[in-house]
Formats: sequence, C-alpha cells, structure tokens
Amino acid sequence: MLAVVDDKNKELVKTYLQILSKKFKGTVHLIYIKDVDYYPAEVLLEVEKAYDTIRDSGLAILNDVAKKAKDLGFDTKVLGVYCGISSERLLSIFKSVDPDVLIDLR
Repeated sequence: MLAVVDDKNKELVKTYLQILSKKFKGTVHLIYIKDVDYYPAEVLLEVEKAYDTIRDSGLAILNDVAKKAKDLGFDTKVLGVYCGISSERLLSIFKSVDPDVLIDLR
C-alpha cells in the first residue's frame, strides 16, 4: 500500500487506513509530498530556503501517520519528504513499490 500524505489530508489518510485495516495487512509506504509546479526562479528559491521547515513538518506528519498505521497492525516504511512536481516522483515510487492500493487524497 502506498499513502501520499500532506498537511491537509493526514487525518483522512488515517481514516482510510483504519477502514482498510479490516481487510488488508502488510506494509504501508508513506510519503509526504509538497507539490511545487513550475514557477519563476524566485519562488523556487523561497521553497529551497524553507525546505528544512517543510521537511521537519512533513516528517512529523509522516511519523504521526506511521504510528497510527502501526497501531492498526500495518508494517510501515517512511519514504521521506518530497518537494517538487509530485507526478514525476509519484510515478517513480509507484513503479518501485508496486502497491496493491494507492491512497492519494490530495
């Protein structure tokens, strides 16, 4: 299972994991994605400057969701925090993880 988490959907992801835990077991791969599309260089520089804050916040959210998943009986793997064009990164992860279920509620 692959779950894409962000600031807005973390509680909803937990709810879906709770529902799915009744039917599935196994490993939940978690990734925090901050979507940044093509923007002028100035915007990208600001995101780079704020990356440490984004990473720390994202890891805290991932750890919270991972704890809930473990409590529900899932094994968890935190894949990390990604800032950028999410479609490219998600495709790469999807191919490597090959999940049975994708939770992407962004």
